Amino acid sequence: MRLKYWIIAVVAIILFVIGKHIYKSHIIEEYKTEIIVSLEKYKLINHQYPKNLNETGKELKYNFHYTTDSAFQTFRVSYSYGIMETNTMVYESETKKWVTKFNY
Repeated sequence: MRLKYWIIAVVAIILFVIGKHIYKSHIIEEYKTEIIVSLEKYKLINHQYPKNLNETGKELKYNFHYTTDSAFQTFRVSYSYGIMETNTMVYESETKKWVTKFNY
């Protein structure tokens, strides 16, 4: 009888961890899109990218990093993910693509 409860507990924990990972992945995908759209809108209005993301009304969260060149004509957004956040996803405005960088 105890074995049955242990199995149920382990399965519940596994399902919780998987569900949490899926939810976080979904939230990050939405946030990535929001950031890029807000930066492109900012450039359309101001003819350059902002010095920091707060100028667009967005805050950096989920370990995202934003940098721009000295003329504010290109930008780079990145965030860490994976086990112990050892990998990095990078978006560069010149290519308009997300690229995975493996840091190990």
